[in-house]
Amino acid sequence: MKNIYTLILALATFYMAGAQCANNRYKDQIFSTVTKTTVLYSSAYNLSMDIYTPDTDTETNRPVILLAHGGSFIGGSRTESTIVDLCNRFAKRGYVTASMSYRLDTNPLAMLAENTAFPVVVKAISDGKAAVRYLKANSTSLGIDSNRVIVGGNSAGAILMLHLAYIDDLNEVQSDTLIYNALIANGGFEGNSGNNGPTSKVYAMVDWAGAIKDTTWFSAGNVPVVNLHGDPDGTVPYGCGKVLNGSSQVGVCGPGAYNSRLESVGINYVTKRYPGGDHQPWGVASVFDECDSITRDFLYSYICENAASVKPVNNDILAVYPNPATESININLANANAYTSVQLLDYTGRVVAEQSINGSLVSIARAQHSAGMYFVRLVKNDNTMAIKKVIFE
Repeated sequence: MKNIYTLILALATFYMAGAQCANNRYKDQIFSTVTKTTVLYSSAYNLSMDIYTPDTDTETNRPVILLAHGGSFIGGSRTESTIVDLCNRFAKRGYVTASMSYRLDTNPLAMLAENTAFPVVVKAISDGKAAVRYLKANSTSLGIDSNRVIVGGNSAGAILMLHLAYIDDLNEVQSDTLIYNALIANGGFEGNSGNNGPTSKVYAMVDWAGAIKDTTWFSAGNVPVVNLHGDPDGTVPYGCGKVLNGSSQVGVCGPGAYNSRLESVGINYVTKRYPGGDHQPWGVASVFDECDSITRDFLYSYICENAASVKPVNNDILAVYPNPATESININLANANAYTSVQLLDYTGRVVAEQSINGSLVSIARAQHSAGMYFVRLVKNDNTMAIKKVIFE
């Protein structure tokens, strides 16, 4: 009975999303103007967020994107240009978006030692959870879908949101004494920043130059993520390392390290590495536009296609056929040299087959796999990925 209910719910979500996505909503900027409204989301700590809503929009069940700014947890504000630009762009595509303030430490040395840094970060996580709960609690008046709250951020804001999205409960961090004690001191798992009632569980994650303290906190069933990062980044390491160019004791792992964990536990993701880009390479307008497009396409696939994985970030796949198939799937590529391998994923995101690419026409066999929905994923040399849904009958 539970499986039947889950299927009905999934189908209902699919058809609702299809109706919402007419006229390229959530992909194109179909609204010309946006209204910003400032609300107090945490009376406990006097914290506000700016909510951006597309003007003249009549949709009442929209996904919402909550973003957090950078600033090493000691500076920055919700008016940061990167976040404001993203909020406006995505609101014009039909989302409701929000840029949140969170508690910052007044001591510029706070982030240099673990015992002072982790309590600061945990306070920010508590604020992020309160902001998520505020949006859910006010979903009717805001015209949003409380089941589709997407979170993300830039630099420190991405660090905040990664921990919000992927720490599932207190048990998961119990062995990390500093994090565990900081959570307990700040109201427990959900925090003490207010809006008790709704959970802080989210729908998807957007990581622009972020990192996580422990990659094992990514676990099967967690939400999908898009991550964008410069690989020589010293402020927030692309791999595992110390933040702030090594001047801090605080160690984290960026997508250069955590992507392998995502693969191993079956979390769907899109990644883009910027060689030589250093911290926040989207300071260049053309790079910002590309990062915006990658993020847009990633979210569109979940909002509008009920995808268990993600759409291509390019048009190099010319055809996937036959689809549905009985024996094997053929993939015709426009630029075979751009790819390194092809993978077959089941509906949970688990890789069930993989082979290298040696030409413009690639076949992947069904082999012993049962009938059902799968995904063909092609891995590119530049670390982006292209994915197509396929069916084996």
